[in-house]
Order: sequence, then structure tokens, then C-alpha cells
Amino acid sequence: MRLRLAFFLLAAVFALVTSACGSRGGSQLTDSLSVVQRWSEAVNASEDEAAAELFAPGARVIQGGRAVTLAGLDEALRFNASLPCAGTITDTDVDGEKVTATFTLGRRSGHVCEGPGQEAVAVFRVTGGKIVLWHELPARGGTPAESQTA
Repeated sequence: MRLRLAFFLLAAVFALVTSACGSRGGSQLTDSLSVVQRWSEAVNASEDEAAAELFAPGARVIQGGRAVTLAGLDEALRFNASLPCAGTITDTDVDGEKVTATFTLGRRSGHVCEGPGQEAVAVFRVTGGKIVLWHELPARGGTPAESQTA
């Protein structure tokens, strides 16, 4: 009986220690990727406000050779609402706060997507759980899928 109780206590302590470590930033790689995945899911569901809430005030958006600073939630909402396509994440590369995500574009409810099936690539920089940079890159062997990335 004592052995069982000791095992239970040891397991409980281990669970507490490992969960505390994860909440202290030790899992930045996972956190950054998680934010990008949540953003993609929100855009795909046409939940533009949820997508916008993942952007930090002052976030930079670079798309089609144009750079814009999103002053706050309203501008982030307009940006996310302007994306005509959904996008399934097919590949990611995580380097600290930087996540490069490759998407296969698809139809998005309430929008007209002119590039379903095309590939799009975006780099995200995530700080403190918020997107501070969204930068569309050329897809492999091409140019950015202008205004199509989701």
C-alpha cells in the first residue's frame, strides 16, 4: 500500500513539475507553432475576429511587396477578413519565435478564392503568444500567391 501511495505522489509531483516548466517559456517552439495553427484554423472557419485577436498591436504584414503596420484590433480584423482563401498547413519550419508555414489554398466560406490548390508560404514571428510579423513569401519556384494566403 505504501509503495502504491509513494508512486502516486511521485507521479503527481512529476506532472506538476513538467507542467510548470512548459508554462515558463521552455516550449516556445510549440507555443509559436500553436499560435500559427490557431490563426489558420480561425481563418479557415471565417472567424476573422478570432484570427485578428492573435495579432499584437503594431504587427507588420508584408504581402505582395507592400508592408503595413496593423495599429490595433480593427486593422487586424480588416486584414484577416480580406484573405479570400482558406489554407491547409502542409509543412512548417519552426526556429524559435519564427514559423515558416506552407499552405495549400482552398475555398473559404463567404469569400471568392481564385487559387484553390495553389501553394502559399508565410513567415510568422510570434512573441508573447501574439503574431508580430506575417510575411508572405514566394511559393516554391514562384511568386507569392498575391492576396491569397490563409
